[in-house]
Amino acid sequence: MINEKKVVNYVKNRNNSLKQQKFGNLDVFIKDNVADKINLGAVFGHISSILPDNMINLIDIVYVGNFDFLENRSINALYMDQAIYVSNEQDNNEDMIDDIIHEVAHAVEEKHKYFIYNDNLVKKEFLGKRNKLEFLLNYEEYSISKLNFLNSNYDKEFDAFMYNEVGNEKLNNLTNGLFLRGYSVVSLREYFATAFEEYYLGNRQDVKDISPFLYKKINSINEEEMETN
Repeated sequence: MINEKKVVNYVKNRNNSLKQQKFGNLDVFIKDNVADKINLGAVFGHISSILPDNMINLIDIVYVGNFDFLENRSINALYMDQAIYVSNEQDNNEDMIDDIIHEVAHAVEEKHKYFIYNDNLVKKEFLGKRNKLEFLLNYEEYSISKLNFLNSNYDKEFDAFMYNEVGNEKLNNLTNGLFLRGYSVVSLREYFATAFEEYYLGNRQDVKDISPFLYKKINSINEEEMETN
C-alpha cells in the first residue's frame, strides 16, 4: 500500500529541483529526464487529441521520473489525489501514452463511480468472467483453492498468483476473448481501466464484444463529456 502522505511530502521536498512544463492546461513536472526517443510534447498532444478536455481536467499535475514506490510495485504509473506519477523509463511515446491513459481512467472512474457501479451490471459481468477463469485454471490444474474469485477488490495474493504462477503470456492466452487483457482479471477497477484504455487507444468494437455492459458505461461517459466540453 502506498503511503500517500510520504509521497506528497517527497514531491514537495523535491519541487525546487523539478523542471516544469505545460502542455495545454496540464502541468507536468519532470523529476528525471526521459530518453531522447520520448517526445513529451507528442505524448501529451496525442492524449489531448483523443480524450475529452473534462477528463484531462480531472488531473491536476503529472510527475515524470524514477519513483521508488513505482519500482517497488513493478508498475509504470500511478494515479493518486488528482496527480499521475509516471516512470521516465519508457520504450517509446506509445508506451507512455498507454500508461497515462490508464491512470486517467482511474480518475474518470472516481468521478463517475456511482453511474458505473450502482446497478451492479458491470460487477456481475466482471464476476461472471472471473467464474469462467476459475474453471479454466482448474482445468489447467493450477492450485487455486486459496484464491477468492468473488472478491472484486484488489487482492495482493490474487495478483501475485496471476503474475508469478500463471504468468502474463499464459494468462493472456487463457483469457483471450473473455477479458480484453490478462491484467483485467486483477480487480474490478483494473477491469474498468483496461477497457477504458482500449476504448480510446485500441478497438472499441473489441470492448463492445467482450465487455458489453462496461462498454455502454464508458461510451455514455464519453458522450456526456464530449457534450459538455
